[in-house]
This record gives sequence, C-alpha cells and structure tokens, in this order.
Amino acid sequence: RLEATAHSRPSHFEASAATSPNAVICTDRDARITAWSKAAADMFGYSAREIEGKSLDMLVVPEDRERIHIAIENAVKGGVAIDDASEMTALRSAGDPFPVEFNWSRWYEGDQLNFGAIVRDMTEQRREHDALYHLANFDSLTGLPNRNLLHQRTREALESGAELALIMVDLDGFKDVNDTLGHAAGDMVLQTVTKRLLAVAPPGAIVARIGGDEFVMMLADDNDPLRLAAIAREIISVIAEPIVTDGHEVRIAGSCGLAVAPDHGESVDELMSSADLALFQAKSSGRGRSFFFIPALRAEAVARRMYEAELYRGVER
Repeated sequence: RLEATAHSRPSHFEASAATSPNAVICTDRDARITAWSKAAADMFGYSAREIEGKSLDMLVVPEDRERIHIAIENAVKGGVAIDDASEMTALRSAGDPFPVEFNWSRWYEGDQLNFGAIVRDMTEQRREHDALYHLANFDSLTGLPNRNLLHQRTREALESGAELALIMVDLDGFKDVNDTLGHAAGDMVLQTVTKRLLAVAPPGAIVARIGGDEFVMMLADDNDPLRLAAIAREIISVIAEPIVTDGHEVRIAGSCGLAVAPDHGESVDELMSSADLALFQAKSSGRGRSFFFIPALRAEAVARRMYEAELYRGVER
C-alpha cells in the first residue's frame, strides 16, 4: 500500500505545473528539458513530445544562453541560481522574441536531483511599462520629449562633459490663435510647428516641448555661436511661414533664446535659466528675434526681482 501510494502521488513538477498559470519547465543538470507543462506549450509553441530532450538554450536568444547554464551550475552547487527572477528574451517556435521572467528552483524526488523554472510572459507588463514611460516623458499632443525627459538628457550630456547648447523657442501670437479660432486650431498649429522644428533640427538634436507654446532644441557637441545663430534664424524662418488650419491662414512668429554649456551654466537648471533669460530679452526686442545669453541678463533679472520686492514694501508702508 505504501509503494502504491508513493507511485500514485503526483510529482513536485506535476503539482507545480497543474496549479501555475505560467510555464513550468523541468530540466536535467545539462539543461535538457525533461518535463514540459501545458502552459509552456501554449507560451512557446512546442508540444511536450517536440521539446523533451532538447536543450533549454533553444528557448532564449543567444546572448542569454550563458545565464541559463550559470543558473543550473549554481543550483548543482546548492546555491541560489542567478536571481530569484531573471529577465531574459525568449523565442517562440516561429522565432518571435518576447520578454520573459525566469524563476529558478531545484528539488529532489527520491535521490534524483531536478531543476526547474517557472517562466512568466512579461509582454503585457513590458507594454504597460513602456506606456507609462511614454506618458511620463513625452508630450501627448506633439509626441515630442517633455520637460522631464529633456532635463534627463541634458543632465546626461553635461555629466559626460559634452559641450552642448540649448535653443529655447517661444511662439509669438499663438495666444491669439487659441482665443480667435479655438484650441483645436491651436493644437494643429503646435503640431505643424513641431514638424517644422524637426525638419530643421541637425542630426542628433533633441526637440522637446516644455510648455504651452515653448519648445527647446538641445544640441550635443555643437556650441559654435555662428552655427547656432544660423540654426536660430532657420527656426524663426520656418515658423514664420503661413499655416492653414480649418480654412484660415495663420501667421505666427518665433523668438529664440540661446545658451551654451559650460559657459552659461554647468547644471541643467542654470543652463535652462540662461536660455530663458535670453529668450525674454529676444521677445523684449520684438517678434521673430534671437538672443544669446550674456551674464548681464542674470544681473538685470535679479535687479528686477529686488526692485519689485522693494516697490511692494514701499506701497505697504
């Protein structure tokens, strides 16, 4: 009776495979598949008859195969295999790659050492992660990087020692479009301006939308003043071209503020502030102008804030 009960009791693999919605795979110490759950067959596209006796290597891309063997070697030695969860790129029977997560384990059935992995398809999780990343780092209207991603890329470039430049662009007359033609027309104008900025952006440049009608072009390893001035003139020129929206011809202008690192700022905030001050000066000079940052602009801004505070205190007294 004891012998019959032992034979009728399901194995560790069968018990795990029956209750797991994920693929459960059992291998020997040479990474050859000895058992294969139905969920594994559905996930990878191989039947148990097709896959048993084959190497686990055929289920992952070549660059991940060494990690499979390291996991089993660690398990043979009695240690924990790689990580509790190892992210890899798997291959379906048709050759399609997809992201998976391997959870490794080892167990004895009698005196036989078995190795196994619970494999979880991470396609949906990766899709959700990518969607959240896009939502957090890209502008929903134009598809351009937003302020958050621009700050990140600028910080990375500064930390690498790159001599980069920022061209901050503001649209003159855009508020009138929203007020007279509506926000749908305004959105169309922003999308058109986006296409024009991307068309004139040098290779490797990043174009971002950081506000309602504010854009920034970040150029890495390109801080030659003459070159930047030419790009700013081209930006102003393409923005000035008429835009037709819903049967109406719209004309707006663009102003540009330019700042270069490390001369005008060694941090993201300093560089953005310098470009913003230069843009303020350009807009103060009229429509369709550009201006390079100079240190006097920051001193003037500090003085304006100081005088404003003093005026408020004067009125209160």
